[in-house]
Amino acid sequence: MLQPQSYAFIRRVTTTSKEKAFQILENKCNVCHNKRNRRRVFTLDNMNPWVDDVYKQVFIKKRMPKGKKIKLTSQEYQDLLTWISATQNNQNGNQL
Repeated sequence: MLQPQSYAFIRRVTTTSKEKAFQILENKCNVCHNKRNRRRVFTLDNMNPWVDDVYKQVFIKKRMPKGKKIKLTSQEYQDLLTWISATQNNQNGNQL
């Protein structure tokens, strides 16, 4: 039988959709935004208000990320969509 202190070592690491999305924004977007668009550098605190713009630029206009070197994987697209859906649903739920 495990002792109570042993449970501290048996933790399931979970990452929220927001944290996954932030890692993508940090690694794929902030690289350029730090140099060219400092007003739109994403942080965990400021990323949710930009959700509609991220959706438009990445999925509708397909303008971001720019360049040929930085590409999103299919998993990164899915992770962004998960965060976008959750954030938009939450925002719409708060407005009702």
